[in-house]
Amino acid sequence: MKNKDAKNNYFDEDYLTRCLSMTPEKRLEKLEELRDFFWCSLPEETKKIFFDLNNKKL
Repeated sequence: MKNKDAKNNYFDEDYLTRCLSMTPEKRLEKLEELRDFFWCSLPEETKKIFFDLNNKKL
């Protein structure tokens, strides 16, 4: 099954081509944007659990 048949909008061929054509700095910038977006979209309860787990490791 091709990526387009699966309707996978995140990892289609055009997306991969755009990513591979970026400089490493630009890729890092995009990853940071995604990280910030996903972090901001997490519920506060999930963020609290994350911090609690991180504090236990220390």
